[in-house]
Amino acid sequence: MKLPSLVKIIQEFEENSIQDIEGKVKSELEKAGIRKLVKPGQKIALPMTSRSVSNIGRVLKATAEMIKACKGEPFIVLGMG
Repeated sequence: MKLPSLVKIIQEFEENSIQDIEGKVKSELEKAGIRKLVKPGQKIALPMTSRSVSNIGRVLKATAEMIKACKGEPFIVLGMG
């Protein structure tokens, strides 16, 4: 049996990563109107995934900080999926 020839392939990725993760999270939450959505004393769950999400800790921390700034009470829950 004759096998096909192999070809070397190089994959290149665009450099479009977010450098200021916390700043981006906070600006997106502001654009979504977080200050009107979160009520003082409101408890808000933040799901923590077991999947490989880059910088999930930084994203959750920035989100929690925004909720606290709105006088909300964030807490972490495990999200399986």
